[in-house]
Amino acid sequence: MLKTFFNIPDTFAPEDRRRRLIVNALLIVFMEVALLGIIVTLLVRNLIDKTHADLLIEVSVFSIVVMGILLAANRSPRVPGWFSGIFLIIFLIVVITQVDSPQELYDGRSLIAWVLPIMVAAVILPPEGVFIIAAVISGLIQIFTPPSGDIVNYYAMFSLLVVAFISWLGMTIANRAIEDARREAANKEAILNNIADGVLVLDLQGNFLSANTALLKMIPEEDLPEILSKPLGKTVQWKRKVFSVTASEVPEIGTVAVLRDETRRHETERARDALLATASHELRTPLAATMNYLELLLMLTKLKRVNTAEFSEHLTRAIENSKRLQRLVNDILDQAQIQAGVLELKNEPFDLRALLEKTRQLLEVLIKEKNLSYELSIAPEVPSEIIGDADRLYQVLVNLIGNAIKFTNNGGIKVQVLASSKEKLSIEVADTGLGIPPEQLPDIFETFRRGSNYAQRERQGAGLGLSIAKEIVTRMGGEISAVSEPGVGSTFTVVLPA
Repeated sequence: MLKTFFNIPDTFAPEDRRRRLIVNALLIVFMEVALLGIIVTLLVRNLIDKTHADLLIEVSVFSIVVMGILLAANRSPRVPGWFSGIFLIIFLIVVITQVDSPQELYDGRSLIAWVLPIMVAAVILPPEGVFIIAAVISGLIQIFTPPSGDIVNYYAMFSLLVVAFISWLGMTIANRAIEDARREAANKEAILNNIADGVLVLDLQGNFLSANTALLKMIPEEDLPEILSKPLGKTVQWKRKVFSVTASEVPEIGTVAVLRDETRRHETERARDALLATASHELRTPLAATMNYLELLLMLTKLKRVNTAEFSEHLTRAIENSKRLQRLVNDILDQAQIQAGVLELKNEPFDLRALLEKTRQLLEVLIKEKNLSYELSIAPEVPSEIIGDADRLYQVLVNLIGNAIKFTNNGGIKVQVLASSKEKLSIEVADTGLGIPPEQLPDIFETFRRGSNYAQRERQGAGLGLSIAKEIVTRMGGEISAVSEPGVGSTFTVVLPA
């Protein structure tokens, strides 16, 4: 608590803060001297004159109170930085004037004592202030010494001015050196903080010393102990992020580690592996089925044993599998356009109600096959015509409602359109299906994320639909989100500009 009180906040300008810190240190020293004087006086009270002892204690207590007030004022941003310093110098001058009698002062015995406030002034005031303090002290010497033309007064004044000049010169050089060092440190800090990679500095015992801005953006400071508890190898994993680490030993400092966020590269590699798995599974299965049905139809035609109903069923299956292939190819092409940054959206008016009805008609067969209910609700204040890309929004709605049908075995799907404000409207797709586990919910809009193994999953899909839907909605100036409870159902909400 005392350390916090005596310290100076970082909000002050560097030079002002440095001077305030020095003033604080001097004030604390004088408070300790005064306190020591009280203790010594109390211990030897019986050996000295009682009147002098009481006076010394009173002066010491008064000094401690004054120093405490100056300490508090020195920490306040509303009080100028020179305030406490000036009062400290006045205190020193008052003390020195009480050290010797005028005659002793006249004889020059106190000249060395007058050097102290001048040197203190050079440190806690701007360097030019030492000349003012030297002039004030010279005036005091002239006042307190006998009014004569004796050389001692002029010698004292000349000596103090020389001391003032030397102090001014020394502090000017020191301040320039400090400013150069501060500027160099600021330049290094600016370079360090603008490096894209994170830089972590550890002491010789492996304890945290400092980190640059990039690292603190990647990893919050409160989570750094978790990182430091792990061995700094070639890679470090933290939550969903992966960092490559380059560490080197610095003599007399410790270890400097450079952390690079490799999460996106790892995600790209994972997506590549997922794409290969998808291609081998999603493409092979419908392609083999289509070929089998077509070969069967060809064989039946050659044998002239064509049954119209059977022919129609096989042909329907072949067409359905061909559509599966077409949807997968389209999703892969869309994903490639997104990653290449060339996915284009139209911006033209279209009828939202007609688009929703078109979506229902497309998915009606699947809804009836699973014996699910379907409810469409559009608030009266929702405009019938909005501006955007009708085809892409249709793609989003087909994906969301299709997923709801796919993962719902009982109950139904409810689509609700609301005007959340004059500028925005929301489309909610709610189902009573299987739901999404909480640990998988944050990742469902990422590419190839489905929460199941590609070789063992029961439901079709490459895991591209939701990531493409999010990209489309985002590029339309909207947002997409999801809430879900396993066993109860899921609700996907799309918010778009109206």
